[in-house]
Amino acid sequence: MPDSSAAPITPLQGPADRLGPHIAFFFHQLTPPVIAPLFLIAVAARIYVGSWTLFDLILIVGLVSVQSGTEWVLHRYVLHFGPRPMFGREVDIHPSRAHRRHHENPNDLSTVFVGPIGTVVFLVVLASLCFLLFRTSPLLLTGLCVGMVLLLAYEWTHFLLHTAYEPRRAYYRHLKRAHGFHHFQNEWYWMGITGYAFDKLVGTFKEPDEVPLTELSITARQAVGLPA
Repeated sequence: MPDSSAAPITPLQGPADRLGPHIAFFFHQLTPPVIAPLFLIAVAARIYVGSWTLFDLILIVGLVSVQSGTEWVLHRYVLHFGPRPMFGREVDIHPSRAHRRHHENPNDLSTVFVGPIGTVVFLVVLASLCFLLFRTSPLLLTGLCVGMVLLLAYEWTHFLLHTAYEPRRAYYRHLKRAHGFHHFQNEWYWMGITGYAFDKLVGTFKEPDEVPLTELSITARQAVGLPA
């Protein structure tokens, strides 16, 4: 069993002591340039519409509060979906295929991003949910603004976890250590990205010596060069 007090061996790229080059690389990827102008438009529209109420604050707090659970559900049931038999045929959705490629080569930074298609799908689903729940333009725009911030936070955090940057804050070191275990110990544990509150709630956050190495999945084995 690995030493639970030690950080896992993770794939590293870029300078470990400078954040600037990582920021530049991040904003040259496809997702941030898609989100950034949409976010500015949504913020401008929200300010223009006005009609601020207590429900805006409740919505903001609510969306931030469920971020950990949202990440867990999407990671577990979408990104690690398949392939699996359904309706008499094998179903293997695109996000799952893309995520397997990410696990097979975590050192490839091009595989860590949601991508433009995933971003558009996310925003459409978010806007639809906000409209169905609230049916008012102000709250719809508030939900879109917060959702885009949370998506950017997810993208940035996941990206940085796969670089050589050595975090100075204890919380971020905690995230990086756990995400390394997700890749190299067992991909059915440590499912969060920006936080592990939901993992702790449902029992998928453990010390590595509590998760047998014999339970490594095929993609986790491939990531460290072990036989499938």
